[in-house]
Amino acid sequence: MRVHWNRRCSVAVPTLHELQTNFFDSIAIRPGEHCCRAELIECVASERGSDSLKRIRIYADAYWLRLLDVLQADFPALARELGKFCIGHDAGTV
Repeated sequence: MRVHWNRRCSVAVPTLHELQTNFFDSIAIRPGEHCCRAELIECVASERGSDSLKRIRIYADAYWLRLLDVLQADFPALARELGKFCIGHDAGTV
């Protein structure tokens, strides 16, 4: 990671490209799995009652469900067949 220092704080700030790459890799490389890059966890703010990893997982799960919805809407027969083998449930009913 190329380090950029923010004048207002003393933490390393990733470039936009690095942030986008970490974000995409964390939610889209293996959708449905929880594999989050540590670099992204460090960049996501924790809120009261929700840590950074939990917030990223919520977004990643929503991304995965949107992909399933699109698959089912555009290719219902394929979604049913893939659901039996890859998804672990009948994707045709999502």
